[in-house]
Amino acid sequence: MTAPQDSSVTVNAGDSTTFKCRTSGGLPQATIKWFKVTGDTCSQSGTEITSSVSSPSVSVVEGLKQVESTLTFTASGTDNELRICCIASNVAGRQSVSGTKLLNVRYAPSDPPVIEGYASGSTYSMIENSTESITCSSTGDPPSTPLFRVANVDVGSGIRILTDSTQTVKCTSFGNPSPTSSDFTWRKGTNVLSMGSVLNWPGGIKIGDEGSYTCIVETIMTPSDQNPPELPTLYLGSSSGPVIHGPLTLVVQRPFTLVCDASSKPPANFSWAVGVNTVQGQLLQDMFTTK
Repeated sequence: MTAPQDSSVTVNAGDSTTFKCRTSGGLPQATIKWFKVTGDTCSQSGTEITSSVSSPSVSVVEGLKQVESTLTFTASGTDNELRICCIASNVAGRQSVSGTKLLNVRYAPSDPPVIEGYASGSTYSMIENSTESITCSSTGDPPSTPLFRVANVDVGSGIRILTDSTQTVKCTSFGNPSPTSSDFTWRKGTNVLSMGSVLNWPGGIKIGDEGSYTCIVETIMTPSDQNPPELPTLYLGSSSGPVIHGPLTLVVQRPFTLVCDASSKPPANFSWAVGVNTVQGQLLQDMFTTK
């Protein structure tokens, strides 16, 4: 391959680059084919390029035919990091391959940037004084640099002001409850400059006013429920357990019912011991018999 000379080619998506491939002299005249491959080695297993290939030019040197083919390649974003090469052959089963040229395709993002975990047009909620991480992702090559803006103002950007000019900077904030003017505080470092949403410099800006200014907004949220919640109190029954006072008078062959009662929260589970058997439940119903 005679052109381009460099081992890699940088091109913007949609732009065209010219590649030229020339054979040495031979008979019969060689046929040149162009390919896109993923590896460093040219191979017919790649994708053959058949469009934008001009008719070959042939020159005769000492009775042998030299063939030159020209490819005008228009790159797309999907061609990034692929390689271009050519293969020449004039005898069946025998071929000569060129080196490869790496494509470095620069392309714009195909879609708008996306804020992860946030639906476009919805409200992003966060807790006051908490630290939130917002991730913006975008495609493109070279990688694009997302720019965050609040109310059309770049986040973290500086403000350029001429010396002795009169300027005001207004801080805006939204919340629930909505902040009032007295909720705003302007600071330069640890020094409080003014209260209110608007910061100004009486007498104009001076050289010593250069620096970083911070607007702090503090509001007090009124509790939504003035009544404290009622907490349930849990307690166990008497440590001695439920007591059945006796003696019991029973009639033979007559059914009887016994009730066990205990006070606790949550309610207790009851069980009766009848000989070697255990009966679950607060009521015990049985019939007294003689043996």
